[in-house]
Amino acid sequence: MIPSHQKAFAQAAVLLVAGWVLAIGGYQLAGHSRLTLEKLRRQVAAVDMTHLSSDERYAAMDALTQRLNQLPPDEQHLARIEQPWSRWLPALPAHQRDDLIDATMPADIQSMLPAFEFLPDDIQNRALDESVKRLRADLAKMSANTNVIPDALVEQIRSAGLQTYFDNATSLNRAQVAPLFEELHQMMESGDLFRRQFRH
Repeated sequence: MIPSHQKAFAQAAVLLVAGWVLAIGGYQLAGHSRLTLEKLRRQVAAVDMTHLSSDERYAAMDALTQRLNQLPPDEQHLARIEQPWSRWLPALPAHQRDDLIDATMPADIQSMLPAFEFLPDDIQNRALDESVKRLRADLAKMSANTNVIPDALVEQIRSAGLQTYFDNATSLNRAQVAPLFEELHQMMESGDLFRRQFRH
């Protein structure tokens, strides 16, 4: 017969091992279920917009927006630069293209644009230059096939003003410059732009 203290010790050891097994299993499950940019790419690639009804397209866009918002901030930033959902744009009518672009922009973009317009011209110009530089670095880091915004387009944005360009651009032009807007948004949100202002 096993003494009671040895029995209690054996039971505690079994419980401890079971706890560790559950903890490790939970950690692995969380790792597999955590949304990543790679999973988002695969989910977008699995949807063929050409064969969906209008309601089904909107459902797919809603699902994309929810998944995009669930990404960790650094991956959300990279997703907005890469825009894997841009493969959907040719299959969408103009109004749905606008809706998709608006849904995948940062939520506070409409308040960022007028705030940017209030900055002195030299700060705006430095911010645009720095954003293009960051965009190139991020695209290189991701080895993304997305083209960097052409210099001529940056000059067009610079001369028109960010808000004016955004308000008057076609949906496809807005999709093209969305990565630049994302870089500017991150600079303003992080305070980098204003720290740079006071250093000059």
